[in-house]
Amino acid sequence: MVMKVMRAFTGSGAAPGQVRLTSIGFSHYVEKVRWALDVAGIDYVEDPHAPGMHVPFADAVTSGRSSMTPIVSWPDGHYTHDSTAVLLELDDVYGLGWYDPDQTGDAAVTDAIVQLEDYFDDMLGGPSRSFVYAYLLAETELMREVCNNVDDDCDRVVDEGFTHR
Repeated sequence: MVMKVMRAFTGSGAAPGQVRLTSIGFSHYVEKVRWALDVAGIDYVEDPHAPGMHVPFADAVTSGRSSMTPIVSWPDGHYTHDSTAVLLELDDVYGLGWYDPDQTGDAAVTDAIVQLEDYFDDMLGGPSRSFVYAYLLAETELMREVCNNVDDDCDRVVDEGFTHR
């Protein structure tokens, strides 16, 4: 299984030097990064994975430092994970003004934006995900539909993993 996953990882579809987004396809954190990349006009290839099946891919991208998504792999070889960190990097590198005190009017406002993002990520994002998964994982057919061929092994995982309670 690990070799199959690693072979699949090397065939991600991203050309050398192209931005790659490693994701759980239906994650709200990933959607935040997709939006930011689109707004910034950055061409990227997305490698979406089913929940749980994303871990070996995330580990491979980060050399085992993180199993969380989203992860953006940049053309120079470095990566950024965490949606807020990606937005901060995009703002810094591309001068988008999202977190620029000159654009927000005040450094305190910029700090408040980051604090609010962190608060909503921690206090709303995680609990929302837990709430959805609590219901989704109990419904095998719904889970299969949500995964919807995101991962070749998704059917096996749904059949073997989520049905044994």
